[in-house]
Amino acid sequence: LCRLRREALAVSAYGGRTRLAAVRFGQAERSSIKVSQAYFGVGRFVGEEFTEIPGGVRLVYHGVTERRPGYEQPLGHPMPHDEYMQRRGERTIRRVAPAQMTLEITEAEGGLDLHLFTEPDAMDRVPLQIAFDFAPGGTWETADTALKPIAGQVLFLKSGSGIMRYGHDAIELSPGSDGHRMWAMRDAEPAPNQARILVTFQTPMDARLTIRTLRVA
Repeated sequence: LCRLRREALAVSAYGGRTRLAAVRFGQAERSSIKVSQAYFGVGRFVGEEFTEIPGGVRLVYHGVTERRPGYEQPLGHPMPHDEYMQRRGERTIRRVAPAQMTLEITEAEGGLDLHLFTEPDAMDRVPLQIAFDFAPGGTWETADTALKPIAGQVLFLKSGSGIMRYGHDAIELSPGSDGHRMWAMRDAEPAPNQARILVTFQTPMDARLTIRTLRVA
């Protein structure tokens, strides 16, 4: 756990869990930042490595389990359905690139900078998303839209910036990205009690995003 406090701004970054960070600015609350890929059941980013860097922290997820990612090869003879799990270890595996991801969170004037990237040899065109989950009750504003998202609602920030406002306190996110349109991406954790803003990509990817806090009239 790493915490930052600057007057009304409070930030927490976490290792060892899918909730990578949380941001609060006065009444405005981004309850969690989560990253995931739809990839062989190993795409949920967990901070397996959690190290200090100048001005912030670096989280690394290696994206590998004992049997994933990879394709399990056939045994060469029929397998009864009720024996699948017991005999799974007999099947050879064709390994593919791991779902390794790195997230750097650093302090910036008025907020945070995020740098998320996969390895250059990552499998091509795997859907990836950054989910920014907000407490219900805010107003979401972009250049041409303003609405009050409810718990369980999912919105895409395709480009530009967006602001979630609670009274006079606001958190701004930019830039958006339109890598895919999966409202409930496979293997991603849902957020039924939050309002979710998605920024989406396809691998391999290397993106820099900003989170800024501001007081609005």
